[in-house]
Amino acid sequence: MTAHPRDANRIRPVIPAMRWLLFVAGLLVLGAGNSLFLFSTQTDDYFAWTIANPLIAAFLGAAFWSSCALELLSAREQVWSRARLAVPAVLIFTILTAIATMIHRDIFHDTWIAWAWIAIYLIVPPVFMVVIGMQLRTPGIDEPRQFPLPNWLRAISVVQGVTLLGAGGALMVAPLDAMRIWPWPLTELTGRAIGAWLVGLGAIAIQAAWENDFLRVRAAAVSALLLAALETVALVRYPDTVAFGSVQGFVYLAALANVALVGAVTLAGNLRATRTHAAAAASVPG
Repeated sequence: MTAHPRDANRIRPVIPAMRWLLFVAGLLVLGAGNSLFLFSTQTDDYFAWTIANPLIAAFLGAAFWSSCALELLSAREQVWSRARLAVPAVLIFTILTAIATMIHRDIFHDTWIAWAWIAIYLIVPPVFMVVIGMQLRTPGIDEPRQFPLPNWLRAISVVQGVTLLGAGGALMVAPLDAMRIWPWPLTELTGRAIGAWLVGLGAIAIQAAWENDFLRVRAAAVSALLLAALETVALVRYPDTVAFGSVQGFVYLAALANVALVGAVTLAGNLRATRTHAAAAASVPG
C-alpha cells in the first residue's frame, strides 16, 4: 500500500508499539535498579548474581534508575524525533549486556531472578530491532530543528561520548586489563556490566550532539542529572573501596561533575525552548 502524500509530509509520530516497548523497558530497569540500589549488600538474595562490593551494585542500580527516567519520558513523547534519543542506546546496552551474560553464565544464580534476567536480555534486542524497523517505516518527516544547542555544548557532548565509548569498549573487550582505569576494584563480569553502561551513555551523548535541538533532548538531560545525583549518593554510602586520591578517582569525580553540568544546562535550554515553542504555537490563529 502506497502512503498518502499527506502522510509522508506530516511529522513522524511515535508508534504505539515503540511507546509500549519503551514503557515496558522502563519498568524492567526500574525493577533492576530497585534490587541493586536499595539492596546493594544483599545481591545474593535480590539479584541475578552476587556482587561482593556494594558500591558496584549501587553504581549499577543508579544507572538502571536513570535509564528508567530516560525510557519513560521518551515513551510519553508524541513526536519520534523527540523520543528516539533513548532507542539506539537501549538497543546497544541490551546487546552488550546479553553478551556479558552469556560469557559469564556460570556465575549467575539458579533462581527465577537470574533466569528472568537471561530471558529479558535475550528477548529484548530482537524485539527492539523489529519495533525500530516498524517505527522507521512509518510515514512522516522529522520535526524541524528549531532550538539548536550551542557549539560548545555539542563539543563537550561529543568529547564526553567518545571518552565513554572508549572506556566502555575497553571494559567490555578486556576487563582485566582495562579495570586499572576504574577507581575501585572490579571483576570481569562487573567490569563488562559497567562497560555496557558506559557505551550506552556514550551513544546518548554523541546522538544528543547530532540531534542538535533542545526540544529533542529533555529525557537525556533528566536522566543525566539523575545519574550524577544517584552515583554521588552511591559514593557517599560506600566510600571505603574508592581510591579518591588517585588519578582514577579524580577523573571519575570530574566525569560525574561534567555529566551533571551538561544535564543541567541541557535541561534549562529544553525548558526555555519548550516555553517558546508553546507560546509560538498558541499565537497561531485557528
